[in-house]
Amino acid sequence: MTSSSGLFFVGIIAIIGVVLGGANMVSQKNFQKEITSSIADISEQIKAPNEPAYVQPAQVLTQSQAEQLVVTYWNVNYNPNEGGVPVTTIQENGDGTYTVVTIVPALDDSISSSRLEGTATYVNGSWSLSSPSRTWSCQPGRGHQNYSTASCI
Repeated sequence: MTSSSGLFFVGIIAIIGVVLGGANMVSQKNFQKEITSSIADISEQIKAPNEPAYVQPAQVLTQSQAEQLVVTYWNVNYNPNEGGVPVTTIQENGDGTYTVVTIVPALDDSISSSRLEGTATYVNGSWSLSSPSRTWSCQPGRGHQNYSTASCI
Protein backbone atom coordinates (compact mmCIF):
# COMPACT_ATOMS: atom_id res chain seq x y z
CA MET A 1 0.00 0.00 0.00
CA THR A 2 1.39 3.44 -0.88
CA SER A 3 1.79 6.14 1.78
CA SER A 4 -0.90 8.32 0.17
CA SER A 5 -3.44 5.49 0.25
CA GLY A 6 -2.36 4.74 3.84
CA LEU A 7 -3.03 8.37 4.80
CA PHE A 8 -6.40 8.16 3.07
CA PHE A 9 -7.36 5.11 5.14
CA VAL A 10 -6.15 6.78 8.37
CA GLY A 11 -8.34 9.78 7.46
CA ILE A 12 -11.35 7.50 6.96
CA ILE A 13 -10.68 5.87 10.32
CA ALA A 14 -10.46 9.30 12.00
CA ILE A 15 -13.82 10.27 10.52
CA ILE A 16 -15.34 7.01 11.75
CA GLY A 17 -13.88 7.73 15.19
CA VAL A 18 -15.47 11.20 15.26
CA VAL A 19 -18.82 9.76 14.17
CA LEU A 20 -18.68 7.18 16.93
CA GLY A 21 -17.87 10.05 19.31
CA GLY A 22 -18.91 8.56 22.65
CA ALA A 23 -16.33 5.72 22.71
CA ASN A 24 -13.30 6.10 24.94
CA MET A 25 -9.76 6.54 23.57
CA VAL A 26 -8.74 2.90 24.17
CA SER A 27 -11.71 1.60 22.19
CA GLN A 28 -11.00 4.02 19.35
CA LYS A 29 -7.37 2.85 19.16
CA ASN A 30 -8.45 -0.81 19.11
CA PHE A 31 -11.06 0.01 16.48
CA GLN A 32 -8.45 1.86 14.39
CA LYS A 33 -6.01 -1.08 14.65
CA GLU A 34 -8.69 -3.59 13.54
CA ILE A 35 -9.84 -1.40 10.64
CA THR A 36 -6.23 -0.81 9.49
CA SER A 37 -5.55 -4.56 9.63
CA SER A 38 -8.75 -5.35 7.69
CA ILE A 39 -7.94 -2.74 5.03
CA ALA A 40 -4.43 -4.19 4.61
CA ASP A 41 -5.89 -7.70 4.20
CA ILE A 42 -8.38 -6.50 1.59
CA SER A 43 -5.66 -4.57 -0.27
CA GLU A 44 -3.50 -7.71 -0.52
CA GLN A 45 -6.43 -9.79 -1.76
CA ILE A 46 -7.32 -7.42 -4.61
CA LYS A 47 -3.78 -7.08 -5.95
CA ALA A 48 -3.20 -9.10 -9.12
CA PRO A 49 0.40 -10.36 -8.83
CA ASN A 50 2.49 -10.12 -12.00
CA GLU A 51 -0.49 -9.71 -14.34
CA PRO A 52 -0.06 -7.34 -17.28
CA ALA A 53 -2.35 -4.35 -17.46
CA TYR A 54 -3.43 -5.34 -20.97
CA VAL A 55 -3.45 -8.82 -22.47
CA GLN A 56 -3.20 -8.75 -26.24
CA PRO A 57 -5.92 -10.82 -27.92
CA ALA A 58 -4.79 -13.89 -29.83
CA GLN A 59 -3.66 -13.15 -33.36
CA VAL A 60 -4.95 -15.12 -36.35
CA LEU A 61 -2.37 -16.27 -38.89
CA THR A 62 -3.68 -15.70 -42.40
CA GLN A 63 -2.79 -17.69 -45.50
CA SER A 64 -0.84 -14.78 -46.99
CA GLN A 65 1.09 -14.27 -43.73
CA ALA A 66 1.96 -17.99 -43.63
CA GLU A 67 3.16 -17.84 -47.24
CA GLN A 68 5.36 -14.84 -46.47
CA LEU A 69 6.79 -16.60 -43.39
CA VAL A 70 7.71 -19.66 -45.49
CA VAL A 71 9.48 -17.44 -48.04
CA THR A 72 11.26 -15.38 -45.37
CA TYR A 73 12.23 -18.01 -42.80
CA TRP A 74 12.65 -21.15 -44.94
CA ASN A 75 13.80 -19.49 -48.18
CA VAL A 76 11.12 -21.33 -50.16
CA ASN A 77 9.91 -19.72 -53.37
CA TYR A 78 6.20 -18.98 -53.29
CA ASN A 79 4.72 -17.58 -56.45
CA PRO A 80 1.58 -19.44 -57.56
CA ASN A 81 1.64 -17.64 -60.93
CA GLU A 82 5.08 -19.11 -61.64
CA GLY A 83 4.51 -22.58 -60.21
CA GLY A 84 5.82 -21.65 -56.78
CA VAL A 85 5.39 -23.68 -53.63
CA PRO A 86 2.07 -23.20 -51.83
CA VAL A 87 1.61 -23.38 -48.08
CA THR A 88 -0.72 -26.33 -47.87
CA THR A 89 -1.73 -26.41 -44.20
CA ILE A 90 -2.25 -23.90 -41.44
CA GLN A 91 -3.54 -25.42 -38.21
CA GLU A 92 -4.27 -23.51 -34.99
CA ASN A 93 -2.76 -25.41 -32.05
CA GLY A 94 -5.01 -24.08 -29.27
CA ASP A 95 -2.21 -22.14 -27.58
CA GLY A 96 -1.98 -19.17 -29.95
CA THR A 97 0.59 -20.88 -32.20
CA TYR A 98 0.01 -22.34 -35.65
CA THR A 99 1.47 -25.34 -37.44
CA VAL A 100 2.55 -24.39 -40.96
CA VAL A 101 3.20 -27.10 -43.56
CA THR A 102 4.36 -26.81 -47.15
CA ILE A 103 5.24 -29.41 -49.78
CA VAL A 104 8.33 -28.70 -51.89
CA PRO A 105 8.76 -30.64 -55.15
CA ALA A 106 12.19 -32.26 -55.38
CA LEU A 107 14.35 -32.27 -58.47
CA ASP A 108 15.76 -35.64 -57.55
CA ASP A 109 15.62 -39.14 -59.03
CA SER A 110 14.82 -40.79 -55.67
CA ILE A 111 12.90 -38.12 -53.67
CA SER A 112 9.53 -37.00 -55.01
CA SER A 113 8.90 -34.08 -52.63
CA SER A 114 9.82 -32.73 -49.21
CA ARG A 115 7.38 -31.75 -46.49
CA LEU A 116 8.42 -28.85 -44.27
CA GLU A 117 6.62 -28.31 -40.97
CA GLY A 118 7.16 -25.60 -38.38
CA THR A 119 5.44 -23.52 -35.73
CA ALA A 120 4.40 -19.90 -36.26
CA THR A 121 4.37 -17.77 -33.10
CA TYR A 122 3.19 -14.17 -32.63
CA VAL A 123 5.61 -12.29 -30.36
CA ASN A 124 6.07 -8.55 -29.81
CA GLY A 125 3.82 -7.54 -32.68
CA SER A 126 5.07 -9.86 -35.43
CA TRP A 127 5.00 -13.47 -36.55
CA SER A 128 8.04 -15.74 -36.53
CA LEU A 129 8.44 -19.26 -37.88
CA SER A 130 10.54 -22.00 -36.28
CA SER A 131 13.11 -23.99 -38.21
CA PRO A 132 11.26 -26.66 -40.15
CA SER A 133 11.27 -30.37 -39.54
CA ARG A 134 11.80 -32.05 -42.91
CA THR A 135 10.36 -35.32 -44.14
CA TRP A 136 10.17 -36.66 -47.70
CA SER A 137 8.31 -38.96 -50.03
CA CYS A 138 10.16 -41.21 -52.46
CA GLN A 139 9.65 -41.48 -56.19
CA PRO A 140 7.43 -44.44 -57.21
CA GLY A 141 9.47 -47.64 -57.01
CA ARG A 142 12.21 -45.91 -54.95
CA GLY A 143 10.84 -46.46 -51.41
CA HIS A 144 8.07 -45.14 -49.14
CA GLN A 145 5.30 -42.99 -50.59
CA ASN A 146 4.32 -41.35 -47.27
CA TYR A 147 6.35 -38.55 -45.69
CA SER A 148 9.04 -39.85 -43.35
CA THR A 149 12.77 -39.58 -42.66
CA ALA A 150 13.46 -43.09 -43.98
CA SER A 151 15.93 -43.24 -46.87
CA CYS A 152 14.79 -43.56 -50.45
CA ILE A 153 16.60 -46.02 -52.77
